[in-house]
Amino acid sequence: MKKRFKIGLPIIMLFVLLSIVPYFINIPSYKEFSQVDLFPESNVHEVEGIKIHYRIWLPREESLGKVLLVHGLGGSTFSWINNVEYLRDAGYAVVAVDLPGFGYSSRNPNINHSQENRSDLLWQLLNTIEENEIQDKSGGWVLAGHSMGGGTVTAMAIDNPGKTKALVLVDGALFGADRKLTAWALKYPPFNRWLQVILRHSLINIDNIESFLTSAYGKKPSESQVSGCLLPLRQPGTERALADFARTASNVDVDPLEEVEIPILGIWGEKDTWVPYQEGEKIKTKLPRMELEVISDAAHCPMETHPAEFNQIFIDYLKKIYE
Repeated sequence: MKKRFKIGLPIIMLFVLLSIVPYFINIPSYKEFSQVDLFPESNVHEVEGIKIHYRIWLPREESLGKVLLVHGLGGSTFSWINNVEYLRDAGYAVVAVDLPGFGYSSRNPNINHSQENRSDLLWQLLNTIEENEIQDKSGGWVLAGHSMGGGTVTAMAIDNPGKTKALVLVDGALFGADRKLTAWALKYPPFNRWLQVILRHSLINIDNIESFLTSAYGKKPSESQVSGCLLPLRQPGTERALADFARTASNVDVDPLEEVEIPILGIWGEKDTWVPYQEGEKIKTKLPRMELEVISDAAHCPMETHPAEFNQIFIDYLKKIYE
């Protein structure tokens, strides 16, 4: 009994120490951006208590259709900066959105990052945009999502096929890993706090963001690309939002898409090591009607690194579905 006590006491003391220490490690605070600090085309709309930042580009003449662009993990509306003007000039109304917890959208505590919840929030946002800014209730939305955002737009298409004109998956991450163990661990506050400390001190800095983008791009990013990715991540509460994401994120089953005749396009980088091309083929096996286009030499972010090829594929597809 005494031997067990001698062994157990140090373990208990270590556990208590590890549970206390993270609360004594400072998490630096950064300036929160107001709407006037953002972009000329920026807007913020509150949905269920969450302020969602989005940017809207209207065509110079009558709109041919409506396109929603949803970024991937760690991204923002900046992810689409090389594509929006091209789409607008081709005659489409374009909305790029920051998902809750990312970009310049709210970092409310305990946001539910499941794709089902995101779908509900974004459809509410699009309904408001239609009423007040685009004033176009005809036809549906072309829903385009990159990586994690591909799961978001897939959930949106399943939830509201009647308002979905087409689905575009850009290196779409539709098959997520099981997060049950992570979700359980992050319910323990000290563990959650440790994750936030680690994220702020070892991830959200210039060197690590440059390394992150080099892997995603398949080449070294420019200074403007590093800055465009890093600045939104320095919004207050990003660490908490990412911890909430790790705890609550979940994808939807794509099988319901077999029952609806929504056109689907997949655009993949040939050299993507994050969500390999084989993932696109896996989706096509489940949804044979999906058209799958590959951009040679592109990695995980073809819309950023190979905009000319990406934009041409996207526009050609839009022309086809709007014929």
